[in-house]
Amino acid sequence: MKFVQRIVSRPEALIVLVAIIFLAGCGGGSFASDLVSLGSTIPSVTLTPNSVAISGNYAYVALQGSSGAIAVLNISTNTPRLLTTFAMPCTQPNGIKVSGGDLYVSCYDTGALYVLSINNLDPIAPALAVIGSVTGLQSPYPGTSLSGTHLYIPSHSGEIFRVDISNPAAPVIDGSVATAAGTSPNAVYVANNIVYCACSSEPTQSYFQTFTATGTMTLLGQIPLDHSPQRLAVSGNYAYVTNFDAMKLDIVDVTNPAAPSVLSSVALPCNALPVVVTADNAYVGCYSTQGIATIGITHPASAAVLGYTATGASPVQDLALSGSHLYAVAGTAGGSFNTLSGAF
Repeated sequence: MKFVQRIVSRPEALIVLVAIIFLAGCGGGSFASDLVSLGSTIPSVTLTPNSVAISGNYAYVALQGSSGAIAVLNISTNTPRLLTTFAMPCTQPNGIKVSGGDLYVSCYDTGALYVLSINNLDPIAPALAVIGSVTGLQSPYPGTSLSGTHLYIPSHSGEIFRVDISNPAAPVIDGSVATAAGTSPNAVYVANNIVYCACSSEPTQSYFQTFTATGTMTLLGQIPLDHSPQRLAVSGNYAYVTNFDAMKLDIVDVTNPAAPSVLSSVALPCNALPVVVTADNAYVGCYSTQGIATIGITHPASAAVLGYTATGASPVQDLALSGSHLYAVAGTAGGSFNTLSGAF
């Protein structure tokens, strides 16, 4: 399962060498980033952080391992503080979204979506409770998307499931669509009533695909990508897709969702995993070199790496952007939760 801990196929020394050569070619010591590390904490000394969601002064981190849990952190200051850890009825919680007073957590091992109430969140001793659930999601991946009263959940089975959460206590699967033959949707992103998908394969052809989000979900368009697209974000007329094995960021023109096209690709100094975007930059979490690459996207056709920020000795598993801060979780047992500032 790539989303738990992606095993790097290249020798570690080679990956480091590639990163050094890349950085040297971009100016060596002048290769700076707009990101500044502010503080960090460890949500669990034994469990592995997988995904993060932010709401107000709180961060929610899905933890995997011998048991599954949600860590709740206070992020009202630059130094995050662990408030509590809530035990989940599964061992591999991954996709995590928050809306209003509810937290939505999908679990790979149980194939279920659990809804947790956070209405009674106390800043000193928060209490969470499972108020609803739905099964049948067939090994969901973490790259979920929330749009209005629906969650869109990618599944290892090769399907994208749409879940109606208008009643959080009784979520219902009310739609699904199969991705390209032989692929699994690693991540989806919903915008403008379109579902955008990074659909990966092992080891055959991978695709970027688009689907209708409402009514009967149907395929609109697709283009082939290099093996192992992982996550994506959509802003305006462009989708930004990370590619783990090819070590690059693909920028896809989605002006016409029925006819997407790759506008440009940016080589990265790492195996790319999560991505978030602002008006000017894309921030890509690096699994192999343990840092975050900043890519200038003001002009998507000529996007380029602007900087690289090391985050420690652990792979970056997920990113979340909120206000003036970027939050990163490290995908290893005892991995850290990091707060960074930048020109957001």
